[in-house]
Amino acid sequence: MKNKQQKRLLSLSIATFALIILFAVIIYIPPFFPKSSSKPYSLLNISQIKSIVLDQSGKKIQFIPDNGTWKVVQNNTTYDSNQEKVSSIIKALTDVTKNNPVSTNKNNHSQFGINSQYIEFETNNQKNRIYIGDSQGIGNNYVRFNDENNIYVGQGFSEVFSSTEFRNLKLNLVKDEKLVNNVKITAPESTIMLEKKDSTISFISTLQTLEGTDILRSAPSDNPLGNPILQISFVEGVNTKTLDIYTKDESSYYAKTNTGPNIYVLNTSTVDTLKKPLTDTIK
Repeated sequence: MKNKQQKRLLSLSIATFALIILFAVIIYIPPFFPKSSSKPYSLLNISQIKSIVLDQSGKKIQFIPDNGTWKVVQNNTTYDSNQEKVSSIIKALTDVTKNNPVSTNKNNHSQFGINSQYIEFETNNQKNRIYIGDSQGIGNNYVRFNDENNIYVGQGFSEVFSSTEFRNLKLNLVKDEKLVNNVKITAPESTIMLEKKDSTISFISTLQTLEGTDILRSAPSDNPLGNPILQISFVEGVNTKTLDIYTKDESSYYAKTNTGPNIYVLNTSTVDTLKKPLTDTIK
């Protein structure tokens, strides 16, 4: 009788210990072994992408690869693209997951803002489309894959669809500021030569980061360039570079370099910064 009680107590102890172990596994193991996630495009090879199309509620923007970089096509015109923004699109595609659908009913798509905007990318074998819906918390959006009915929550698309400018608006006038010494600034009323010192280095840095608000292939026929109101020239290494500034209207200017075909639009504050060494000398 005593042996039976001991066996029963031993069995109960083992069962209790097993339950404790099971409870510990349930509580503590998940943080170290999270649920597996399905990333349908995690193995997407960038070199295989032939095209990316961004549809912002009817406004289509296309990105095409070009010798390791990306070009952007807007209004049937091709421009250099902002490489960081294109990279953010690709990262959002490779990171998006298909976990725990918030809806499986195709009749609910409009309730989540699905179908009005999407990202479509073409690889060597097929086209894939992700519909981007309304925001769901900070940095999240409802998403739908291709013709599937399920709706999920995806990260990284809010920033993509909040951007309206994907062209590279930098003038790229200065490649290496260490190779630039003197800078010549010419205006109709005066000319100055900036020798390389702290203030000049700061001015060269401004030239290096110069960015426009728009790009034109040519000036409008009803508003030609005319004569420059300011010219900045310098030698970088063995290359002579110039930047000509023209009046566009009361709040902006045209800018043209001798290093490329584009005409950039600069705002007044940017041009005032470029004029500052000249105006300081006049004072």
